[in-house]
Amino acid sequence: MLGNGMYQVGIDLPAGDYFVLKDEDAYMGSYKVTKDLSNDYGSTLLSDAFTNFDYFSVEDGNYVKLEDCTIYPKNEVELDFLDAELLTNGTFEVGVDLPAGDYKLESEDGWYTIREGIGANYILITADTFKNFTYVQLQDGYFIRLDDKTSLILN
Repeated sequence: MLGNGMYQVGIDLPAGDYFVLKDEDAYMGSYKVTKDLSNDYGSTLLSDAFTNFDYFSVEDGNYVKLEDCTIYPKNEVELDFLDAELLTNGTFEVGVDLPAGDYKLESEDGWYTIREGIGANYILITADTFKNFTYVQLQDGYFIRLDDKTSLILN
């Protein structure tokens, strides 16, 4: 578990997949993964701000900057949504947090993204806004990110 600061992958933390959780007293957490210390726009591999939790992947030699959040190795975190009727405000792994399938999303004014993978080379499947409701098809290995106004209906 690591908190605020900058870390070098391979020295301060091992390469791999991480779960990142916003600090309780912060409005948003953020992380930035770079391939070097140049601060050039082209050196940024991943960068995101979030209001609950997310996932990312890093390789040896990368640098990770964390603000208002804590990271844990992904394989050490077990989230349990089995009794949930809906999911909201976070990033969820299909096949782990919820089964693959077709789902209804509800929101007065919602936003979501679906991607395959969590590393620098992830594939963006879709990113969309909607009003009232929409449907999405999720496959194992996808990650769906929901804003705090969007609910994915499980039952």
